[in-house]
Amino acid sequence: TYQSLVFTRGDEIGGAWDLPQLRAFLGEIDSPGDALLLAKLSGHSPICDAGDDVGERDGGYVVYTTSGGGCGEGNDIEHHVVMVEADGTVEVIETELIERGDPNCSAGRFPAGLCARAPRRRSASAVGEYLADMARLEAASIVAFEQLALELALHRAPVGLVRAALEARADEVRHARTTARLARRHGAVASRPVVVRQPPRSLLALAVDNAEEGCVRETYGAACAAYGARSAGDSVIRRALRTIARDETRHAALSWSIARWVDTRLGARDRQHVARRGAEALEVLDVELGQGFAPEVHAVCGLPMPGQARALLRGVHRAMLG
Repeated sequence: TYQSLVFTRGDEIGGAWDLPQLRAFLGEIDSPGDALLLAKLSGHSPICDAGDDVGERDGGYVVYTTSGGGCGEGNDIEHHVVMVEADGTVEVIETELIERGDPNCSAGRFPAGLCARAPRRRSASAVGEYLADMARLEAASIVAFEQLALELALHRAPVGLVRAALEARADEVRHARTTARLARRHGAVASRPVVVRQPPRSLLALAVDNAEEGCVRETYGAACAAYGARSAGDSVIRRALRTIARDETRHAALSWSIARWVDTRLGARDRQHVARRGAEALEVLDVELGQGFAPEVHAVCGLPMPGQARALLRGVHRAMLG
């Protein structure tokens, strides 16, 4: 994700668009806030639940950061110790693996700044764990649509798109409550997502996110929910998925509408970049779906088996692109 800093100094308005400009703006790194800001714009995310993210050491500052989200194979959760020197040098001096990326991760629209989940306690059934993770990600989608609505408004999108994003946010509130109740029925408690609020993104960054999270993951999520609404062995889950599938289908349609609108605002090179990132996200999701879940999760929640899931993904996207 591209990040930059815009500042005011008296009547002057300026910005720092890369790390050398940021270092020049900050000068000597002599406060925890400067160290944290420099680390963040160097691509590091502070550990969301840490009491003290920054500490002084040997003429610089140590920043405790995290990377990865735990959702998807290879998306490992790692914690890092990052040294920020007084001259602005940023160096990772220690890394600890917290949790391997889970290939059996729910698909949906994730917000920018979503923090890694806490390691699972494995006290509930596989079905309960799946539903608890689904509830956490549905709750995270509330923030995703808040971000989307704000950014669409800032980029002067048609009012219908902004309104649809806000309506999708309201849908996700209901989905989070519904799936949390389902998780409790199966002995699990959903954790609250932790999201670090992000500054508004450029139109290009919004378009990439919409391609990856909306046109790929959310589109598949809608198809998967529709499949489960017919196939789930648990009648309560089956009824819940009927409503979720209807709403998620509308959200997927919103993603494709945003994509068409953005195409009218971007140049040819940026459109190619967005298309490439969407194709890469499709490949990643295809690999993830090949892993499968525990047999009881497929049976109770009505999830397609790996071969069926990958065929469903390809079929949905052929239909949307055709």
